[in-house]
Amino acid sequence: STSVGAFVDLSVQMQGPDAALAGEEITYQITAANLSAVDSPAATLNLPTAAGLSFVSADAPCAGGFPCDLGVLLASSDISINAVFAVADDASGTITSTADISSSVTDPVPANNTSSVSTNLSSEADLLVQITPPAEVVAGASFDVMVFYQNAGPSLAQGVQLSNLGLSGATFVTADAPCASGFPCVLGDLSSGASATVMVTYSVSSDYTGDVAMNFNITVNTTDPDLNNNSDGFSQAAIVRHDLVLEKRSFTAHVEDGDLTSYSIVISNQGPSDAVDAQVLDVIPASLTGSFWSCLEEAPDLAACPPNGVGDVDALVSIRNSGSVTFTVSANVSGVEEGELIINRASVVPAAGSVDPVSQNNSDDDVDITALFADSMEDGI
Repeated sequence: STSVGAFVDLSVQMQGPDAALAGEEITYQITAANLSAVDSPAATLNLPTAAGLSFVSADAPCAGGFPCDLGVLLASSDISINAVFAVADDASGTITSTADISSSVTDPVPANNTSSVSTNLSSEADLLVQITPPAEVVAGASFDVMVFYQNAGPSLAQGVQLSNLGLSGATFVTADAPCASGFPCVLGDLSSGASATVMVTYSVSSDYTGDVAMNFNITVNTTDPDLNNNSDGFSQAAIVRHDLVLEKRSFTAHVEDGDLTSYSIVISNQGPSDAVDAQVLDVIPASLTGSFWSCLEEAPDLAACPPNGVGDVDALVSIRNSGSVTFTVSANVSGVEEGELIINRASVVPAAGSVDPVSQNNSDDDVDITALFADSMEDGI
C-alpha cells in the first residue's frame, strides 16, 4: 500500500465563461489534483458562492455543495467536477469565483491551491405582449381588451412601459392597475419570468361607422433581444346595431264615412347605435283619402325628421340612441260600409349595413271599424 506523505502538493484549476447574462446559469469546470508521488490525506475542495450567484448543482462528491470532502487523492491523480451556479436576474458588473483546495498536511506549493474565474455580466430581457381582442365592436357600446405581458428573461427588465399606439375609433374608459389612468402606463421593473394581465375597457361613440383599431406596445430600458413580440393589436369594423321600435297609436277606434281620422306613428331607437336613414313606410288604404302627414322630433338633437308630406308615408329618418320621432297622419274616411274594418300597417326598415336585433317590433297595425247603425247609436238605442 502507499503511504500518506507529510508534504503533499495539491492543486486546483478552474475554468468558466468570460461573459454571461444576468438571470442565466454558469458552469465552472474544476480539476483538483495531487501532484505528489504520495497519497494525500482527505482533501477539501471549497468554492464559496460569490455575491450575485446561487448554487444549483455539482458533480459528486460535491453534489451537496461546497465545501466538500474529496477523500484521499492518490498520488499523481486528479478529479474533475462541474459546478453550476445561477446568476441573479438583477446582477451586474463582474463576478469573480475562487476555488481552493486544502488538506491536513503542509503543501509545499501553496500558490497552486487556488484558482479564480471572472465573468463579465450583461443584461437582456425579452419582453412580450399579447392581446385578446373583443368578439365584436358595436357603435354606442363598450368593449374589453385583455392585455397580457411578460418578461421572458433571462434578466431583470428595467423601466418597462406599456403603450397603446394607433388608437382610433374608440375612447379609453378604464383599466386594471397600474394602468387605471390610461396609456402610456408605467409598469416599472419586471423580474425574469414575471407576467400580468390588464383588462382595458373602451367605448365607441353611437354615431361611429368606421374601423376601431389599436396596437399595444411594450418597451424596456434593458436590452431586448427580440423586438418582434413587443406589440400586438387588432382592427375591426364597428357594427351599427340599433333596436328600432315602431308603435301606431289611433286617436279613434270607430269612424263614420266622411270623418277626418288621425293616428300617430312613433319610432324610437333603443340603441345602442344611432340609426341613420331608416325608412318609414305606411301605405294609406284606399278608404282613406286626402291623407297628409307631419313629423316631429322628440328632441331636435336626438333625431331628424323629413319635411311634411301628403299621400303614403315613405320617408327617411335619423334617430340617435334614445331618441324618437312621431309621424301624425290624417285622412278622410271615404266609401266605407258600416262595420267595415280599416286596417293599415306601418313599418320601419333599418338602413343597409346596420343591424336590428329585434325585427318583430319594426311594424305595427292600426285597425278602425266604421260605426254600426250610427244614427241609432246617436239616439242611444
